Amino acid sequence: MASERKRLGMTQREFAESCGVRPATQFLYEKGDRSPSANYLSRALECGADLTALFFGDDQIQAGTSLPLEEITRLYVQCDQICRDKDGRLLDLEERTAVFRDLYIKKAIQLEKLAS
Repeated sequence: MASERKRLGMTQREFAESCGVRPATQFLYEKGDRSPSANYLSRALECGADLTALFFGDDQIQAGTSLPLEEITRLYVQCDQICRDKDGRLLDLEERTAVFRDLYIKKAIQLEKLAS
């Protein structure tokens, strides 16, 4: 996440304010201690961020597999629903990120097949 912010030439404070969060929250996102909201992602997109880069960083899947914001939002909500323990608490960030990546990659491959 930090590498994408830096690619845009923005400080942590500038990016945080542009995305509607406090700099401390941006720090936690970049550290991997918290997950951003769909509103944050929408605002990041408006700033010119590549959402694939935000989610996958240097470990991006193939270029050209970016999904529309509406689809990413749907996957994000789906991931939030899936990634809960038996008491309804969210699983840790690492597990949620792995599930989101799987959902994203499957959807990107599905859309690529439909387009060809």
